[in-house]
Amino acid sequence: MKNNIKNGKILDNVEPLNGYRVDCYRQALLPAIVHCGKDIRPFLLANIGHFEYNNALGFSEIPMLNYAIALKNLGIDRQYLCAPKNNFIENICKSIDENKIVIVYVDTFSYNRFPSLYTKMHSRHGILVYGYNITKQSFNIVDCNFIESFEREKTEISFNDLSLAHNEMTEYYKTQSIIELISSSDKYNANYAYTYISKYLDFIKTNPIIFNSSIQALNDYAVYFNSLFDKEETIIRTASPIYMSFNKAINLRHLEYVAYEGIFRNSEAVLNCLDEMIDLYNYVRAVMYKSLYTQQYREPSFRKCAKLIDKIIKLEDTYYKLQCEDLSIKNIR
Repeated sequence: MKNNIKNGKILDNVEPLNGYRVDCYRQALLPAIVHCGKDIRPFLLANIGHFEYNNALGFSEIPMLNYAIALKNLGIDRQYLCAPKNNFIENICKSIDENKIVIVYVDTFSYNRFPSLYTKMHSRHGILVYGYNITKQSFNIVDCNFIESFEREKTEISFNDLSLAHNEMTEYYKTQSIIELISSSDKYNANYAYTYISKYLDFIKTNPIIFNSSIQALNDYAVYFNSLFDKEETIIRTASPIYMSFNKAINLRHLEYVAYEGIFRNSEAVLNCLDEMIDLYNYVRAVMYKSLYTQQYREPSFRKCAKLIDKIIKLEDTYYKLQCEDLSIKNIR
């Protein structure tokens, strides 16, 4: 390590943000935004979800937020720094010395914090790095702990372990060794979050065809689902797509719940509808998980799911109407 690196530094006001089911990039980015004293609300409402049905049920998301534009408007500088193997660790330490939070990408195949994926599965994962200690040869990070829970926590990782996992990512995905640097800027649009939320609501209210087609897709799937009761092999094959699509739907609906709760006043009807819907999604997902991973067909539970899916369809319809009626720019906290 070169002489211009200090013995160590930890950036202040960096805390895990739990309660949000988001992708790993936002998981790393949200605490960095809060550290910079900026508004995270646009990043909670970044996507709108809808169901599709074409031989199998799917759940897709429409991106509503351009991250680069949003960060610039919020007064956050985002830079990318080439950090090859011979100075990867040094570049991270120097960036932290300059009061910049670092986001590093790793390959879960070589990332030993996730035992279920370690040496088993290749996938990209983003980590927030906010400190380092030369004596301990370690970085301070905020990340999930897949050993015990999905909750984000402050923890440490050795220089060597982070470097290995990052190098695996660059080699497997054949990409450059790049780290992302996040810091605060004085140039920002004070009304940006308010403006974005307004556009988000306008999109929902002026594009009913998307939401109506989503409900129709669930209806079409319900007809197919009701035809499977005496076809055990088909049930097992069907378990995977419905489990995956409902899992995605739950994540987004849960994020909408906590976002709406924090953003809007007088949204109790919307939140109650979401709460009931998430519970039903969870039940169906649990039954599909059992069918998928243990190959056990539980007929009573499977049959019960048909009625629950019908309830979900009605709740999705109600939910869209409540969004249009009860969520208003006038109700922003």
